[in-house]
Amino acid sequence: MTKKKGTATRTRARTAPAGEELTRAQIAQWFGVAEQTVAKWIVGQKQPNGEIRTPAFIMIAETLEIDYSPSQSTVPRAIVEAFGKAVGYLDEDNNVLEAGQGKRGTWLPAKPTIDPLPDENGRPRKRWYRDHVADELGFSVRTVAGLPSRDPQFPRHFDEMGRVFLYDEDLNAYTAILRERDEAKALKPHGYDEQGRPWRFIDSPQARADGIDPKTQRAYRLLPGHGKDGQPKS
Repeated sequence: MTKKKGTATRTRARTAPAGEELTRAQIAQWFGVAEQTVAKWIVGQKQPNGEIRTPAFIMIAETLEIDYSPSQSTVPRAIVEAFGKAVGYLDEDNNVLEAGQGKRGTWLPAKPTIDPLPDENGRPRKRWYRDHVADELGFSVRTVAGLPSRDPQFPRHFDEMGRVFLYDEDLNAYTAILRERDEAKALKPHGYDEQGRPWRFIDSPQARADGIDPKTQRAYRLLPGHGKDGQPKS
């Protein structure tokens, strides 16, 4: 192994340990993390509010309906593999993945990860994290990071480490919402309802109406992105 000043080069790839039950040391060596990190996945981590987050391995065990207790000296391999795929340590074939580096050194998956449960068709279900969503939508990472608090229509889930992610269907739905908003900006409203929401008269008698204009007695429909209860119109 050659070593340049101030840097370290890892020349041996991490290989999966053998056995159906894995120790903390084996998991740490496989994923390239400290044993203390693995311990947090087993017993949970204290949050700023003082509460202990449900341990990541317990969450995976409950999802997969595997009998497991943090008091055990080992972790079932099925739990470790599902966790690794879900949060970005492993690919679909259990090969170790490179990690991305996020804001303030936060560890992020280098590409969309694989949920422990398949979709309704039995296919792998992807999880899209902040950087992946930013690339897909053409937004900056900073913009996407602020969406959960700024946009009530931004769908989100939290993974076993407390990070926000979207499923494929969430990303598709939000992309449609953004498209409808862009279309709404290009449409000139015919009027506004009592709540200030823009609307246009309905051209087709078969179309679903949101209200009646009191002046003309014509039915209208709210513009996309301004539906009832704040939901986008379809």
